[in-house]
Amino acid sequence: LKPFWLKLRLNIRPLPGAPRRTKQCHVHDIAGAMPRERPETPYTEMEPESKGKRCCKATGKVCGGACCVYLLVVVLMQAALYKWATLNCSAGALTDYEYPGGGVKDLVPSNSLITEQDPRWWGSSFIASPADKQGLPEGASAGVYYRTWGPLFWTVTYQDITSKETFVIRDRPLALGGAPKNMRCGGTG
Repeated sequence: LKPFWLKLRLNIRPLPGAPRRTKQCHVHDIAGAMPRERPETPYTEMEPESKGKRCCKATGKVCGGACCVYLLVVVLMQAALYKWATLNCSAGALTDYEYPGGGVKDLVPSNSLITEQDPRWWGSSFIASPADKQGLPEGASAGVYYRTWGPLFWTVTYQDITSKETFVIRDRPLALGGAPKNMRCGGTG
């Protein structure tokens, strides 16, 4: 018995019509069968995809496209509603402003009663009234909180008694712990 590698014979000869410099060979397999022929045009025909595979690919593309469009619509709607809710929140409107509700530092009275009004189609509003230490009302309204809906997060703005937006509170949906973000419209503090 001879080992199989001794049975392997290489027959190297130039192909007819080929230039002399390049040599191509035919390799005989172990059993000594005929040399394998090389196709003239490799990969001319491939096996067609099955109908199920084509259907899965098309369904995946349609679902992926629909998800991208849905995500784009949600993000654009959130941006538009946030812009609408904070339309009057600008530093230019609050230059040299006295902040009648709670002063420059606090913006709202330190003790307040918050009363919810009837909800509207765009969100809710809450009246902020000053209160004493026992929680009893002490005077007229100091301002109003407006809570505006958004598909990703709610936006809360505060308008004092002169209808100037002084700060904005919004959720941070991707933040750990769910802490809201508070922003002063005047850009200070």
